[in-house]
Formats: sequence, C-alpha cells, structure tokens
Amino acid sequence: MSTTASETSTQPAAAGPVTDSQDHLTGFFDYPDPDIIFRSSDLHEFRLRKVYVVESSTVLRHLLTQTTPEARLPDAPPTPAEDGSASLPVVQLPDSSLILSSLFSFVFPVLSVLPPEVDQVMELISVAQKYKMDSVVARIRDRTSSKWAKLIPEESALRAFDLARRYGLQEEATTAARRTLGLSITMQSLEDKLDGMSGTTLYELWKYHQEVKRILKANIAEFILSEKFNEFVATIRQGKACCAYYSKQTPSVPQWLEDYLNFVTSFPGYSLDPTKFHTALRRHISISLSSGKARSFVRCTACANITEASVRSFWLGLEATAMRSMEVADDYLHPGEGTSPHDRENLLESATPSLNRFNARDGDAVLRSSDLTNFRVHKSILEIASPLFRDMFSLPQSGDVETVGGIPILHVSEEAEVLNSLITMLYPVPPATPDSWDKLLPLLSAAQKYDMDHILSSLRSSISREDIPPPAGKETFRVYAIASKLRLDSEVKLSARLTLHHPMTFEFLGEDLPLFEGASLYDLAQLRIRLLRVGWEATPHEHIARHRRRRSALRVVRG
Repeated sequence: MSTTASETSTQPAAAGPVTDSQDHLTGFFDYPDPDIIFRSSDLHEFRLRKVYVVESSTVLRHLLTQTTPEARLPDAPPTPAEDGSASLPVVQLPDSSLILSSLFSFVFPVLSVLPPEVDQVMELISVAQKYKMDSVVARIRDRTSSKWAKLIPEESALRAFDLARRYGLQEEATTAARRTLGLSITMQSLEDKLDGMSGTTLYELWKYHQEVKRILKANIAEFILSEKFNEFVATIRQGKACCAYYSKQTPSVPQWLEDYLNFVTSFPGYSLDPTKFHTALRRHISISLSSGKARSFVRCTACANITEASVRSFWLGLEATAMRSMEVADDYLHPGEGTSPHDRENLLESATPSLNRFNARDGDAVLRSSDLTNFRVHKSILEIASPLFRDMFSLPQSGDVETVGGIPILHVSEEAEVLNSLITMLYPVPPATPDSWDKLLPLLSAAQKYDMDHILSSLRSSISREDIPPPAGKETFRVYAIASKLRLDSEVKLSARLTLHHPMTFEFLGEDLPLFEGASLYDLAQLRIRLLRVGWEATPHEHIARHRRRRSALRVVRG
C-alpha cells in the first residue's frame, strides 16, 4: 500500500501474516488506479483510492476537500500519476509509515495487520480515533480483544495502563487496569517499574485497586447471604460436618472457605481463579495436624464429597459477583464520572489571593503575569537585576506590540503572586516574602529562570535561617515533587534527605502523588536507596545545624 517515488505497481501484493517486521507493515502495494497520495512523517508514500478514505473518516474527508494537486510538501517534486498524465494530490500526515500502513489495512479490502508491539497498537487506535474512524476503531478492537492476554502480559500491565492513559484510550486503560489486579501495588514491589511512570497514573491505579477491593468486599458479604452460597454450604453439612473450625463472624461458613474469600478480596487478580479455589479445597480436605513431633493427616469427608455441580454453581456465582464489582470499580477510571486525578486541577495552581500589588507610577515597562495582572516597573532595574530581562528589552519592538497607556507589555509565565514577590525583592520596599514552601518554590524557580543570583542567594539563606520551617511529614515528598518539576537541584537534594524519615508508600503520599512527573518518583526511590546505603541518618534539622556550625567556625577564624 506504500511506495517510494521510484517504485510503482499495478497489482496489489498479497499481505502475509502478522510479523514483527516493519518492512512487512510498510510494504503492501500501490493501489490500482490511485487518485490520492498520503505521505507519512518519514516520507513514505501511500497511493490510494480516495473513495475508501472519504467513507471511513470525516476528518480526512474534510482534509481532502481542501487538497489540490499542488498541496504537497514545499521541497517535494511533483508526483506523477501512473499514466503520467497529471500530478496526484499529496496529503501530508503527521503519523509514521508503520502506523499508517496498519491503519489503511483496516480501511481497504485487504487482510488487516496489527503492529507487533502493544505501544504501537495503542498508537494505532489513538490515530484512528483522531481521524474519527469509528468503524476502523471497532475493527481494531475486535481484532485485539482476543489478543490482549498476549499483548499485555501481567508483568507489562502497568506499562500498558500508562500508555493507554497517555493516548487517551479508555477501553484499553480499563483492560490493562484489570490485568494489574494480579500485581501487588506497593512502592517496594514496583520499585523497578517506576521509571517513566507518572505519579498521576500510579495514584489513579492505586485508587482503582482500593475501589475494587472495597466494592468486592461488600459484594462478597452479600454473596454469602445468597441462595447459591447457602446451597453450597448445605452440601458440606450433609452427613458429617466439616472437620475444620467454622468462622466466628459467620458460624455457618467453614473457616477454610472464609479464608479463601478473604484472599479473593485482598488479591482479586491473583486468587480469582478456579485453579486457586480447587487448590484451597484440596489442601483443606487433607488437613495436617501436629502433636509434638508427630504429624498426622485427617481427611475431611464432608468437603471431599462436595459434588462437581455444587462447585460449579458456587464458582459461577462468585465469578459473577467479582465481575460485577470490577464493572462498578471501572467507573472510577472513566473521565467525567466521579473524581479522577485526570480531572483534578494541577495542585501547583490555585486561585490568586488578593495582592498588595507593586506598581511604579513612573515605570517605563509593564510585566503581565500568566493570570493577566499588570505590574508597572522600571526597565533599568530589571536590566541590572537580570541578564535575561536585559536581553529581552534589547530586542527590537514590532509595530503591533500590545501596550497599556502607551507602555509596551511584556508577557511572562509566572502568576501574579510569584511575580509580585520577585519584583518587591528588587525594589527598596518591604518584600512580599512567601510564607510556605508551595509559594517559595515557584519564586525560587523564577529567580533561577531570570538569572537573579542575588535573590536566589537571599531566599536560600532564609531557608537556612528557618524563616520558613523545614518541610516535615508528607510535605517533604510534596516539596521534592515540586522542586523536581521546577528543576531546583538544591531543594531536590534537601527534600530527598528529609523523606528518609517517612515511609514512601501510596498510603502516605496520598493525593500528592500526582505531583510527581516523569521519572521524578523513580529518581526519588533510587536516591533514597543510595542515601540509606551510605548511612545517612541525620535528623530533619541536622543539615541546618551543620550549616550554622560551619558559619560560626568561619566567623571565629576571621576573628
């Protein structure tokens, strides 16, 4: 289906079975009598019939109505039609030839081919959704529905969930999330899988696991009262009673059975398996009893005589209860339904409080914050304080620059509160110093960005003096996440050491987990390991005490 300019074909080549070869995916055929050329991001050409594409995609249909024979890449030579009579219109697409080749295989009457890797399959579905190819999306999902167990093995389910979330694929995210139910979701067990995982994804997945367990526990409690469950227990009680102890919470339920149901509630993805149930039953039937050094085995005849029909009926009821619980828990992953981390505002952003805003009446420049607050300032002061501002003011002004009272406006990315604090530290006025780490870190970032070394030094001196108390408890992780995002190396190292006094668990980090972006969570886990290996066990304030001792020693030496 794809070619280069020097290769043409009049007959479609047969498509073979799915392989891991990209050449196979990008080397189908030139369609007979093409009337359109699609060009991939890696400059691979697909000579196709327009009618198929128009019928499959409303987005591409609109694009094709605006395409002319001259609508090609600026540096690309004219592309002759197969009969050499005229140029074919060229449509440049931002997708790779691998993805487009697979996509078109689901559009045209040929054997459809999936990419070999799960991330490529998810990208394919994402591209099909982007072009509003609803029937193609349905066909791809129909092909993948029976292959997800192979495409997403349990050990790769975490990565698959992260990919599905990045591509905005709800169905695939739900499938991958269910596959993770067999995993232990703790920081310790996921330590080697945190690289590249966002805190938002991990927090959402952890909350999903909590929801599944909560709902499953409630539904299993109802299942115990159901007719199917009572029939199963009644078969055990026929003749002789079960030789094991009965549950104290539910006296009619044998203890081994309650233990298994608790196991299902705690580890649904792992234990909800008929093999696991039969293993628990067989283990119970031959009970090992110890008395001193002697060991004997007692056969539970009551449970050994449970009929296959009773076991099947019980298992179908339990499985239906579990599936119903997971379907309810799936709603947590749906955007727009309930509270999801993806719907929450960034925790760094908050409403700007009422400001005692700095304003120089005779200023000759206006800085406009990201939340559209104007600050009238003096160019000369900003130029002295910041090489970056000096360079910006030296650039020639265009004729259509926005002004206020005839003074040009310079847009900056900082919010009003941060910008107000920064400006007041440049003027001989009482500075609007931050009173929390959430406010201090963006100010440090702004001073670092504008090369205001004296403000950086002043702010970090205030940290050493404990003008703002050192972060403690959960705040140490929050400060690390924000400092890592803002690339404040000194504060990253400080907060990383302070986290050593607290457990790094999902429960402890809680709603601050989405603040961790990129590899910051993985980096913190690795840094904690290195610090513990070298025996760093200082108290939270010891770094400040050491700094004070060094300063005192210097004063003594200098006399």
